[in-house]
Amino acid sequence: MATKMRINPVNETDAFTKRSTPSRQVLARPWQAFVYSCCVRRRHLGNLQKYPAFHRSVRLLFWCWVLCAAVAAAETPANLRAALESVSERTIRAMLSGEPISEDAAARALLKRQVSRKGMFVSIFNKKTRRLRGCMGSLVAQRANLYDEVTHWTTMALMHDARTNSQPQNAEYFVIISFIEQLEPVVHAYEVNAIQHGILVRQRGREELVLPGEAFTTAYALKMIAQKLQNDAEAPGSEYFRIYAERFGKAIGLFKKFDGGYGG
Repeated sequence: MATKMRINPVNETDAFTKRSTPSRQVLARPWQAFVYSCCVRRRHLGNLQKYPAFHRSVRLLFWCWVLCAAVAAAETPANLRAALESVSERTIRAMLSGEPISEDAAARALLKRQVSRKGMFVSIFNKKTRRLRGCMGSLVAQRANLYDEVTHWTTMALMHDARTNSQPQNAEYFVIISFIEQLEPVVHAYEVNAIQHGILVRQRGREELVLPGEAFTTAYALKMIAQKLQNDAEAPGSEYFRIYAERFGKAIGLFKKFDGGYGG
C-alpha cells in the first residue's frame, strides 16, 4: 500500500527552515517582518520562536522605531508653525473675552517638547483695518520651550504694547510670528532692504529695531526707529545690523498687494 505524506498546514516551521524564504507563520507579525527587512540571516528566522527573550527585545525595538517615526512626522516645520499660530490666536481670543484659553491639546504637547533656541517676536494685526495692535519679542530665546515662548510674547504684545489702548477689544486679530535667525553688521543702513530684512540700530547702549516687512522702505524704517530712540537714527556713532528672520502667520496674507510689507 502506498504511503501518503501528511502535511500540517499550521506548523510550517520545519518545512521552511531549510529554505531561503521564511515561513508565513514566522513573518505573521509586523515586528517579525521588520527583523527580516533588516537583513537578519534568513536561516535563523525559522527559529525565532525558540528564543522568547530575543522575541521581546526585537518587538520592543520595532515599536520604539514606530513611535520615533510617528513623533518625527508630527514635528515637521509646517506642523510647528501651525501649532504656534494656533496657540497664539487662542491666547488672544481668551484674553480679549476674559474666558479660559480653549486649549489645542495636540499643539500644546508638540510645542512643550520643543526647546526654545531662537529669538521670537509676535505681531498682532486687526484683520479689518490691517493696523498693528502690538508687537513684542526678544532677539534671544527667553523661555524653556516654544509653548511658553509664544504665549508669553503674545500676552506681552496684546496687553503691554503702547498701541493697545487705541484698538477695539471686540475686533478679530491675526498674528505674524517671527523667528530671529541671524544679525549681520552692515556699514550703512541703506544696505538693508526693509521688506526682505529687518534693521537694528544701536546707539550708546540702546537698541531699537524694525522687523522684516514692517516698513516699506529703509528710510521709513529709520524714521520709526528714530521715534523709538527719540534721536536721529543716522546720528554719528550709530551701528547698523541686518536682521534675518523667518516669519509666518495669517496676517501676512492681509498685505500681499504690498509686496510683503505690512507697515508699522
